[in-house]
Amino acid sequence: HTVYWRAGRFDFNVSAKPIIYGIMNITPDSFYDGGRYNTPEAMREHIRQMVAAGADVIEVNGQTTKPGGFKEISPEEE
Repeated sequence: HTVYWRAGRFDFNVSAKPIIYGIMNITPDSFYDGGRYNTPEAMREHIRQMVAAGADVIEVNGQTTKPGGFKEISPEEE
């Protein structure tokens, strides 16, 4: 069997090559990076680093979901 994953205009054959998935947390209360990427310049640089490291997909997390810290933000802010 061949397994494909489609995301927008991108089509990945995950049977032939696994997807390398990068996650960038931009909230200041992030458990891992603590909001180090809170300016457009810092975000772009981190994206460049992830792509250079082989990331196929980059997920940007703007809404925190940590227990006890969830606070709704608008879709525009996220």
